[in-house]
Amino acid sequence: MDLATLLGHIAARWDVEVFFADTKELLGLEQYQLMTTAAIMRFWTLVLAAYTPLATAGPGTPEPGGVRATATGTLRVQVRVRPNPTTDGTLTTVTATTTPHTQCSVVVRYASGHTSGSRSLQGRKEADRAGTVAWSWTPATHTPGAATAAISCSLGTRQGTGVATLAVQELRRVGQPVAATLALPRCCYAGD
Repeated sequence: MDLATLLGHIAARWDVEVFFADTKELLGLEQYQLMTTAAIMRFWTLVLAAYTPLATAGPGTPEPGGVRATATGTLRVQVRVRPNPTTDGTLTTVTATTTPHTQCSVVVRYASGHTSGSRSLQGRKEADRAGTVAWSWTPATHTPGAATAAISCSLGTRQGTGVATLAVQELRRVGQPVAATLALPRCCYAGD
């Protein structure tokens, strides 16, 4: 088998891996609890029907749940942040899915405009054989709001960037009513 054929097989397999990762994480492909073949086929058909607009939407289209993700460059870089929303002081993980063995770096910018200085986010990491690379850190900001996680990757002369938006919520302090954290209307406070 020559190099061009091998690369063609790898490229085709990459699309399959992305499909399964997306349908499992976004659409619950692996969470069905059906017993009959007909029910399983109907479920898979619905998942495929729901996946089609996601796959054809292109970069910059909001993912389910309102998280905007964008990608640029010749390398595909898909970014996910969990948990999302997160809170100041909660262990948070940003994960990129890209081409295997790609060198990647991440920059997290908070709503305040400041960039995270966490040591856990510094330096470059290499994506594993599945094309996954992840960073975990504890957000430290006193400004709740939308933050961005931008991951830049390179492999030889190919480059790509993926960006995901995450919501950083204010950490609820001891003694603070839950309703104040959730910003519920006055009618819904626990004391009413």
